[in-house]
Amino acid sequence: MPSSTPYTEPSGSDPAQPSGRFGTPPAIRALAASDLEGNARGVALHDPLTGLPDRTLLLDRIGQALGRLRRREATVSLMVIDFDDFKAVNTRFGHESGDAFLRDVPLRLRSAIRADDTVARLGGDDFVLLCEDVGGEAGSVGVVERVLQAFEEPLAMGDDPLAVRLSIGIAIAESSNETAEAPLSNATVAMYRAKIKGGDGFEVYDSELRERVNERVGLARDLRDAIGTDQLSLHYQPIVDLGTQRVISMEALLRWNHPERGRVAPDQFVLLAEETGIIVPLGRWVLDRACTEFAQALGDAGDRRIELAVNLSPRQLADTGLPDALEQIVQRTGLGPGRVALEITETALTQERDDPAERLWALKRKGVRIVLDDFGSGFSSLGHLRRFPIDAIKIDRSFIAGMGTQSSDAAIVSAILPMARALDLAVVAEGVETEDKLAHLYALGCRHAQGFLFAPPAPMAEIAPLVRAAGTSEVQRPIHPELRVRQAHFKAALAAGDAEQASGVISAALSAGFDGVAVQGQVIGPALRYIGDEWECGRLGVADEHLAAAIAERSLAIVFEAMSPDSVESREPVVLAVAG
Repeated sequence: MPSSTPYTEPSGSDPAQPSGRFGTPPAIRALAASDLEGNARGVALHDPLTGLPDRTLLLDRIGQALGRLRRREATVSLMVIDFDDFKAVNTRFGHESGDAFLRDVPLRLRSAIRADDTVARLGGDDFVLLCEDVGGEAGSVGVVERVLQAFEEPLAMGDDPLAVRLSIGIAIAESSNETAEAPLSNATVAMYRAKIKGGDGFEVYDSELRERVNERVGLARDLRDAIGTDQLSLHYQPIVDLGTQRVISMEALLRWNHPERGRVAPDQFVLLAEETGIIVPLGRWVLDRACTEFAQALGDAGDRRIELAVNLSPRQLADTGLPDALEQIVQRTGLGPGRVALEITETALTQERDDPAERLWALKRKGVRIVLDDFGSGFSSLGHLRRFPIDAIKIDRSFIAGMGTQSSDAAIVSAILPMARALDLAVVAEGVETEDKLAHLYALGCRHAQGFLFAPPAPMAEIAPLVRAAGTSEVQRPIHPELRVRQAHFKAALAAGDAEQASGVISAALSAGFDGVAVQGQVIGPALRYIGDEWECGRLGVADEHLAAAIAERSLAIVFEAMSPDSVESREPVVLAVAG
């Protein structure tokens, strides 16, 4: 990254003129000698801060450019520019620095265009370029690429450089029949589309784009109106201790039942809420509702060892009022901060516009646990685990899904687990959906998991019994993960016809505390059986009709009870190995 030039505001500087000192490269500062569109004439039509044409003068120039299309074949290109992180400049460095930055913007923009092109300011951090005859879409994109290059050098705020990210919308007019407002509106729509896609880029307008943007604007409006109504509800999914098979936490997940659209998928509205800022009031509602429902579900079983996990977005983390709001909510609901875990993603830790450490410590001082969600999916850094007050990590579900098919995913998981243990961090595997994945994770040393294998997300009315029984009863999974690992070994021995190895698995299981079930009767499939005083691979028969039917249906080999050394309440008959 190029070095940045420290900014110092010269005393007595003219606010109508750019200072040229806000980290602007020398090559661009050389352009300051050119007039920036603001003299004594037409002062009322110019922005007082930057000296650039304002919206009124810009529309007049767009109209003139469209009028010239009647006399010749040409194009008129509009580019609306918005700075993704401008609010961070005002927040972190003050409004004086923000104004200095805005006065410096025209210099960088001028370096990317021709002398007779127009640079205007609409207000705030929104600027517009008006270019004629730049070669249609391809030429317009070329201009935008030069604009992006002009802002590659970070702004220098003392010793703290700030990277600049832009969202740019392009609209191209080819007909003189358009109004001056039309291409400006179209470019604005394209700019918002660029922001919706994450910013730091550009979009070119077309008619379908307007429809998509209007759709999202309508959805955002409906979401804002839905806060506090029965359209929104929470579902909860348990997190299970694999050693005891007991529920230790419940993650609150937001659901939206739109009156006209029906159920809206979370991936359709959560990111939209984050981009529009709706996530702040929405997140407060989720936190309040989750604590209320959770406290009510606990009732007089408040001594149960179970916590509530609530997701926190980057915008919510940046909310300075969140720690106090959290404290008020847990006090009002009687839940207590020690029962609350806040899950944040790595994205929240890697944003350049703000340092989340202070926010996290402020929350941590309120007594909550901090969990790093989707670990491995973003810019993972061991420095994050050392620098921030993280209590646990959740391995991203993509790695869990790839275990068994992608050797690299299994290698990543196996590397994360000992690292977390060394740092005294709890680990939760997300998205566990099969018994094979569960057995593999347990064999690697993972002791906490979450996924549809245990229970899908459900309303509190359905999941409340698990909350009240937490710490005293097992989640409804009859087979202990350790037994699943032994199953895999036993199945491999059966397939190889190795009776000695298979019997060794049996003996080890019995020594570990798993009780055997005596079976005899109808022959149902290949298995390991004890004949005389020797083990051999043969056929297994059972006397109990119902047990025989269950075994036959699943092609099971030898039956054991799911009784682990640390959990003796359940004696559900289960199988140690699968035949065939």
